[in-house]
Amino acid sequence: HRRFKDGNARDRLAAHVMFVIGHYPASPYASAAANMYLFSGVDGAVLYEPARKAWLAAVAAQPADGNILLNAASFLELEDRATSEKLLKQGMGAEPKNPAWHERLGQLYLRQTLVAEDAGAKYASASKALQELERASALMPTEDERLQIMGELVKSSYMVDRTDKTTDYATRWLKEVPVGRWDYANAQHYGHTALGLIALKAKDVKGAAAHLAQSADHAGSPQLNSFGPCMDLAAALLARGERDAVADYFEACGKFWKAGAKNLAEWTTTVKAG
Repeated sequence: HRRFKDGNARDRLAAHVMFVIGHYPASPYASAAANMYLFSGVDGAVLYEPARKAWLAAVAAQPADGNILLNAASFLELEDRATSEKLLKQGMGAEPKNPAWHERLGQLYLRQTLVAEDAGAKYASASKALQELERASALMPTEDERLQIMGELVKSSYMVDRTDKTTDYATRWLKEVPVGRWDYANAQHYGHTALGLIALKAKDVKGAAAHLAQSADHAGSPQLNSFGPCMDLAAALLARGERDAVADYFEACGKFWKAGAKNLAEWTTTVKAG
């Protein structure tokens, strides 16, 4: 992104963000998902602070506007999680049957697990994430909407050791996402990864290895092709001496993770060498 290298690009982006907040704060184009975000660590407090204050002013001016609350919460999430959480709960109170508030709050708690200070804090955040995501799922009117958050349900339930729920969610995810849909590979990859990790908990190494192979038996997805596959199950199986299964997994991942070809080759050599 040019903003990381070009000060003029940062200034232009900040001016655009301020214009959108000031004139169209309820627009979907005002959300962080539409690149309407600033970081004090990247863009500087001199650009970030006016935007933060502008969002808080927009909320104060129209505190019942759910779109403004969502956009403001999205902007503030990375640097002011407490205020972001407060805004999401404010929206939830105004629209208790809208699943979006529970979904976004669950996602916020799930991201908090990445910066938790210790295992207890991580567990607490994951538990809250699961609770909110399940509330969102219960309020969603279609199975397609529920499938969109299935990966987060799998992850959060596994993090709090609710393997019964993880098994249910992962199995549904694998079964319901059709071949050819954009997220089919994600469902196959992460669904089988979760089921494989659960198999290892039950000391079923053979079953876990089968899930590892299945997790890479697809053509990839935009996310997997760019950021690469999950290595949690591979690492756990390697720790149990399953070198052939892991080497085969690396080979299968090479069919879609072209950007990681060098890493996969090096890891394969290391694994085979023992």
